[in-house]
Amino acid sequence: MVKIENLISKIITTQKAMVLAVIVDGEGSAYQEGAWMLFIEGDRPIGILNQGSFENDLHNRSGRLFRTGQTEVISYDLSKEDEADCGRGAGCHGIVHILLRDIDENFQKILTSMNETLRKMTPILYIQSINDLSQYIFSHQDEDTFGFWDSDADWEWIHAKPSQKIVGQKNFGTQTYFIQLIWP
Repeated sequence: MVKIENLISKIITTQKAMVLAVIVDGEGSAYQEGAWMLFIEGDRPIGILNQGSFENDLHNRSGRLFRTGQTEVISYDLSKEDEADCGRGAGCHGIVHILLRDIDENFQKILTSMNETLRKMTPILYIQSINDLSQYIFSHQDEDTFGFWDSDADWEWIHAKPSQKIVGQKNFGTQTYFIQLIWP
């Protein structure tokens, strides 16, 4: 498994078009919420989401997002035998939701700031609105934030024990958020 900070390093040093895939929700034995995979135009993908069962389809979809600035959530119902050539094997027989984000210049700058924070051995909280995909924020305990957030949600930084895993979707009222605590 590729570490998130290694993917961030690749993102901030690459000039090619890129799309980031993140599992934001999943039901099934092999779906690791918070897993990241990077698709780079003309290169092989970096990272693994699920041993290839839907990664070929994601690779094709990512090509349509390069340099568009768009973000979308793709859902695969892998309990069906014909969905993305799945329904058979480890992790199948469930539903997985994947966020695909074109990495534009703004997101690349945000990840550069995030990388500097992680290098200081400070964990970062990633919050992504599922209702409005343009709304996301990266925050850390020193209250610095990076991202685009125009929501009335009042976020307090999550205090966690070292290496505690916090990842998954949370509902607050009518809003759904993906939350991931990223450790250096």
